[in-house]
Amino acid sequence: MGNMICVMCHCNGRGERMLVGDSSHIYTKEEGCALSGVYARGVSTLPNGELDLKDMEEKIEQIEIRSPTTLVCLENTHSTKGGKPLSIAYTSKVSKVIAKSDKD
Repeated sequence: MGNMICVMCHCNGRGERMLVGDSSHIYTKEEGCALSGVYARGVSTLPNGELDLKDMEEKIEQIEIRSPTTLVCLENTHSTKGGKPLSIAYTSKVSKVIAKSDKD
């Protein structure tokens, strides 16, 4: 329920979309917090727990026509991918992908 509360706090309302790793806990065990009315779209998860940035960028472009992507959920210390924390360098790259989509 903690994830759902966070999703509801970060999104403005039903019908919005969030991007999550396709093997992340929020996607596989919580159905992307469906009760919140925010739809989850799975992004390819790499063996080290990072999301594939190219796939993320493509998913943002594909779904912006229907409804906005208002949240990207990163699973830090991914339990099924070795439990390593995501690097600052990687999270900066994610931020740049999102910033680029805001400008388009």
